[in-house]
Amino acid sequence: MTIPYSASRAVCQGNGVTVDFPFSFRVWGADQIRVSLTSPRDETSEASGWSVSLTEEGGTVHYLHEGAPLPEGWLLSIVRDMPFVQETDLITGARFDPQVIEDALDKATAERQQLLEKVSRALVVSPTSQGSPQELVSNVTRAANRASDAALAAASSAEAAGQEALAAAEKAQQAAQSAEAAGASAALVADATALAGRLDRLESRLAAAATGYPGEFRNFFEQIPPPGWAIRNGAVLAEADTAYPDLWAALHEEANAWKCKTADEWASLSEAAGGVGGVPFFVVDAEARSIRLPDTRGDYERGAGSDFLPNVGDWHGDAVREVSGVVGFVDTTTCTPSGCFAKVTNRSNWGMGSGAGSSSGQVNFVLGNTVPTASEARTRAIALLPCVFIGGIEPCA
Repeated sequence: MTIPYSASRAVCQGNGVTVDFPFSFRVWGADQIRVSLTSPRDETSEASGWSVSLTEEGGTVHYLHEGAPLPEGWLLSIVRDMPFVQETDLITGARFDPQVIEDALDKATAERQQLLEKVSRALVVSPTSQGSPQELVSNVTRAANRASDAALAAASSAEAAGQEALAAAEKAQQAAQSAEAAGASAALVADATALAGRLDRLESRLAAAATGYPGEFRNFFEQIPPPGWAIRNGAVLAEADTAYPDLWAALHEEANAWKCKTADEWASLSEAAGGVGGVPFFVVDAEARSIRLPDTRGDYERGAGSDFLPNVGDWHGDAVREVSGVVGFVDTTTCTPSGCFAKVTNRSNWGMGSGAGSSSGQVNFVLGNTVPTASEARTRAIALLPCVFIGGIEPCA
């Protein structure tokens, strides 16, 4: 039989009802397909527990996700995964069975279609590119290494992604060359060439991976915020729905509703803190399409869960522990005040007759005599730049 063009892949969406998922490319055994799942969080893994029924034109995969139909938001992919082997043995002088030759040609065509499907998901450089894939990835890696020190762990992950992209590009080149040598159509080479533009946008994707998530708090040892970050100083972001779509969407999620306050609530918190700091919350104004950022300047960070700050986002002002003492009549001729107590005046015969104890005086409490004092209660501290991730980095299409 003839083998028509096939994408060698079928992607099906879960709807909470369907358990049978069809595909329209031919395989010769259940071990020649691979079934994968992608969660709503874009996490992909191999599926297990599925079964398949095959036809001449394709087949149907039967799958239950944890004993139930695949939920909405999940994707199930079915791809051709044939081994690249040649099992047809034509013996000299023997009868050539046309069906044996036909089956061998069908399998070879299916393998080329499988290569085409993989190439369409890979990254390759343009035939007119002046640089090698290694040079392009090196440039991207250098750009990722310029990210802030606080994002080194994410930058390391991004560098690994760049290396995987290089390996995928090299495999795509080999597949394209192999397909061309086997007589593949010019359309295959054109499809592979079109993928080169994706590598040009890889740098922005790596930079985004090395930054943070929308609304994340982070402090930097820098004079100005890194790209994608803004100072937590209560500034208002105009046209936020289009200029910062990721932050806008995140603050509209139900799970993040607690991070937002009304304009009046925000102003009340700021006033209680003296007009600077004290407001770790956002204000989302749908009518004005704006977002007011948190203001945490001058605030120390403290782990939630104590009696004083039980919940994330709670705030308290400065204070010191109660200091008190009692002083009775003091004979300053035999007792000299020390520590936080100081003699101010001395009176002779105050309330007493002459003789021992007749010299008394006033005693003041001075905390600064024993510990450092200032206009605020504070611990040792270093000033860092308080920032929040607002995004604004163009994603890779």
